[in-house]
This record gives sequence, structure tokens and C-alpha cells, in this order.
Amino acid sequence: MLDGISYIILLGFSVLKRVWDMPGVIRIPGMIHGGLFVALCLAILLALTARKLPVLWAVVTFFCALLPLAPFFLDRKLRTFQANPD
Repeated sequence: MLDGISYIILLGFSVLKRVWDMPGVIRIPGMIHGGLFVALCLAILLALTARKLPVLWAVVTFFCALLPLAPFFLDRKLRTFQANPD
């Protein structure tokens, strides 16, 4: 969820950068989002190895992180999977 929220915030700051010609405004949110994205990738890797998350779920989770609103829909699906992994 944090990666999805940071992605939406980053998109908002990128609009500020383009519309109001503020090139420096994207630096801090970009670094925060980058750090959260790396943390998400590490969490996916840990889930694959420690929790035996199916590879399909890992691939879907990774690609959903690349789309602005997909993490919010994916969160509900992953919670359902966590409650009933069969």
C-alpha cells in the first residue's frame, strides 16, 4: 500500500514539475518512492522464499506496482489469498 500511495504522490509532484516548471520538486518524493519500490521488491523476494508465495502472485504483485491504482486492488486480493491460500 505504501508503494501505491507514494506512486500517486509522485505523479502529483510530476504534474507540478511540468505545469509550473519546478524541476527540483520531484527529487525528494522520487527518492522516497524509489526506496519504497526497492523495499517492495525485497518483500516479494522474501515472500517467495520464506512464505512460499506462488510465483504467479509475485509476478502479478511486481507488475501491479508499476500501475498507479493497481496496488489498491491487489491488496484486497492478497488479503483474501493470505486468509485462504488454497
